Amino acid sequence: MAGTGLLALPKAMNQAGWYGLISTFVLCFLSGYCGIKLGDCWTMLRERNPVFCEEGSRSPFQVIATEGAGRIGKYASFYFC
Repeated sequence: MAGTGLLALPKAMNQAGWYGLISTFVLCFLSGYCGIKLGDCWTMLRERNPVFCEEGSRSPFQVIATEGAGRIGKYASFYFC
């Protein structure tokens, strides 16, 4: 969390009560888990295809989506991310 969302968090937590606190912890856990899995995918992709180790990439999410889902994944990650 960063920016103005962090400033609005106390009021949102006050209005949501205990359910807001629980959902915040669950969503933080899921966000961290997704970050770890994306890092694992990038590491696995670089180990299997040495082209990405040499050149590097400015958009690793698009490369992961392209390798995982083909052209549809490439365009979906381009337009939605």
